[in-house]
Order: sequence, then structure tokens, then C-alpha cells
Amino acid sequence: MLRGEVFKALESVRKKKTLKHPREAQVRITGEKPWLKFLQDNSLTWANFFRVSQVVVAYELSPAAWRSERLPGLQVEVVPAEGPACERCRFHSTTVGKTPGFPNLCQRCAQVLAI
Repeated sequence: MLRGEVFKALESVRKKKTLKHPREAQVRITGEKPWLKFLQDNSLTWANFFRVSQVVVAYELSPAAWRSERLPGLQVEVVPAEGPACERCRFHSTTVGKTPGFPNLCQRCAQVLAI
């Protein structure tokens, strides 16, 4: 259910033509107490789970944030991801170009190719 709600927020941004693909997105997500703890406890897995470049678990979002009707207390905001796109995986990252010898790759892809 959580993934579906985030996808609804992503789709609304895509329809507005703000972003073309979820890989270009940073998802900012928050919720009331039970949601917030669950989101924080699993914060390292969300970007991969939602197939977006970045996920930030926030305490507060802008008033324009998308509010879930099916999951009360959950709020999602989609903004452009930080950093350039990696030439290998196409996800945006602030680590692109930081690994010597791999000027156009994110740190994760550079580690894979360095093996």
C-alpha cells in the first residue's frame, strides 16, 4: 500500500511534466508518529523500494505535499533529485564523479566496475 501511495504522488508530478521519470525524483516523505518511526527505521531501503534516486524521511513537509487518503497521516512530496545522473544506472546522485577513474559514475556503480 505504501508503494502505491508514493507512486500516485510520482504520477501526479509526471503528469505536470515536472519530472519525466522516477529516477529523476527525490521523494520526501513523512507521517504521524507510527508512520514516522516505521519510515525512519527503514530509511536506507526506501530509494530502492520506490525506484527513485533519493528518499528523505522528513519531520515536516510543505503545505503542498500530497496527502494519502488510504493511509491517513502519510504525506509525500516529490522534488527533483540532487546531483547529476550516473551514466550507468541513470539514477541521480551527489556521488557522481567522486570516485577516481570513474568520472561519470555514482559511487555504487564505480564499486561494481572496479571489481
